[in-house]
Amino acid sequence: MKSLPIIVRGNLVLPDRVLAGGAIRLEGGRIREVGPAAETAADRDVGAAQVIDAGDGYIAPGFVDLHVHGGAGADFMDGTDEAFQTALAAHARHGTTSMAVTTTVARHDRIMTVLETTHRFRERPAETGSRVLGAHFYGPYFRYEARGAHPGGPIRPPVAEEYEQYLAYAD
Repeated sequence: MKSLPIIVRGNLVLPDRVLAGGAIRLEGGRIREVGPAAETAADRDVGAAQVIDAGDGYIAPGFVDLHVHGGAGADFMDGTDEAFQTALAAHARHGTTSMAVTTTVARHDRIMTVLETTHRFRERPAETGSRVLGAHFYGPYFRYEARGAHPGGPIRPPVAEEYEQYLAYAD
């Protein structure tokens, strides 16, 4: 029998309350059962399960972040594997299990590099960090007056030759 992890003795964060003494059973990387620790493990071959003691900490589903520019001093706009690995590991340490890499205003070649790196990381299993869901395309097409904190230099009107290349990454 395959060992199915059970996380016990935590404060289980539910949509409407926090359940003290809660537990979850995982299967295939997904939460399969949630409830009080005694009920979740009842009538089961707990000896075949990997039991993880939450130590009165909080047990919550992983966070999904749809607008992320980087983390731990790394910027996704660098477009390097090292920057991606650093940021993804940092977010995983803080509970984000998956995310959309967010672009910002930049030269066309820089955005293409970020999209290429995002595509590669999207195809990889998330072994040491958050899973890459895809890209949140954010700039460079802003009206100059509406740019907010973005630098004005790389802002430009939409250019068909560019955005057609960006859209080639969409599926």
